[in-house]
Amino acid sequence: MANSSHDRGSLRSEAAQSADECISLRKESENLRIELEKSMDKCESLQRAAIQSVDECISLRREVANLRRQLAESVDECGSQRREAAKSAEECISLRREWENWCRELAQSLEECESLRRAAIESVDECVSVRREVENLRRELAESVNECGSQRREAAESANQCISLRRELENLRRESAQSSEECESLRREAARFIDECISLRREVVDQRRRVQTGTEEPTLALLQSCTSDVEIAIRQCADEMIALQESAGSVTCNLHDVMRKVRGQKEHGESRRLLYDKIAWQTVLCECMFRAFEDPSFILKHTALFKELVTKKKGRFRYYMSVKDMDPHDLYCQDKSFFEFVHHRKELLKSLLAKHLTVRAYFAVDLDILDEIPSTFLGLGHRVWRLHKLAFAFEPLHAEIFQVEKDSMFMGDYMLEPDDICRQQSQPARARRTVALMLLPGFTLGNSIIKAKVCCMESLIS
Repeated sequence: MANSSHDRGSLRSEAAQSADECISLRKESENLRIELEKSMDKCESLQRAAIQSVDECISLRREVANLRRQLAESVDECGSQRREAAKSAEECISLRREWENWCRELAQSLEECESLRRAAIESVDECVSVRREVENLRRELAESVNECGSQRREAAESANQCISLRRELENLRRESAQSSEECESLRREAARFIDECISLRREVVDQRRRVQTGTEEPTLALLQSCTSDVEIAIRQCADEMIALQESAGSVTCNLHDVMRKVRGQKEHGESRRLLYDKIAWQTVLCECMFRAFEDPSFILKHTALFKELVTKKKGRFRYYMSVKDMDPHDLYCQDKSFFEFVHHRKELLKSLLAKHLTVRAYFAVDLDILDEIPSTFLGLGHRVWRLHKLAFAFEPLHAEIFQVEKDSMFMGDYMLEPDDICRQQSQPARARRTVALMLLPGFTLGNSIIKAKVCCMESLIS
């Protein structure tokens, strides 16, 4: 019992000690908790301070970057200013050198001024003497002025006479120009009449020969006569085409590219312009009528009428003799092949006008005049039709056509230029010429040659 009580006492004392220790530990833990809270507050304050310092570092870094950029810009500016300063220094040096040169020149000019001053003093003395001479000359001039007044009045009277004479001369020139144009037109008409007379004479000679021999055969003279008839018909048709266009209110000037080139190089008078228009029309009509002339059928679809005649040369000549003196309108109504030929050439003429005219000029031209076929166009087609039948009627070889191309060299043995085109040039002066346009093709029959009619560029621009 005594031991158990002693044990209880010891246990109680130990429990009291442990309780005291627990209380002391609780107090310590409470103190530690308080210290921990304080330290946590301090950490939070330090963390906030660290965050502020980081923000300050970032702002400082940005400021440093800005300062670096500003420093680089200032360095560049300093470099440019340094270069400008170097240039200005060089300019100052050059200006200083110029200033030194000007100083030297000024010193020289001062010396020259001094010499000029001395010369001026000498010239003053001379001026005094010259003034005296001028006074004398003034007196003489006054006397001469009086004489000039009388001469001026006489000159005014003579000037009035000259003006009246000049006016009379201008009137005479205008009358002379009009008379020259009239003479030119009369000369052209006379040339046409001469051509017609020559063709009629050839026909009469051929007719006499045929009457004397009692035979009807194609001859060179007949071919020449027929060719001359075609040339006359081309000229007449060109004149009518120009007249029809003028009456319709449209013009076909600059019809051909050659004529546009010629008119671009030189201005010509009214008579020369009309001549060029006629030449251009003759060229286009010649190209139209003699297209495919070398073909025996003339490239016609309807040839049934000639199957018995065209196959033989004598048959062709008999056909030629039957239509030679026939009226073109009658032949146009009775002969289907000739009817087709004329209509084909009319459409071909329209296409050639579109080819040789500019776009603006083509739409300004009245092509309706070809709807009713002009009489001269029908007559031209009739003569070309006869010439084609005659050319293929010769035996054993038919007459061969040759056409002259543009820019060919002029050959006098095969070509001929009409006098109304080349009348301004002498024969020796035309040594080498270039063909610009063909007015009529040529023909060869054996060793005989019928020359082609051409127009040379040298004659157009002369």
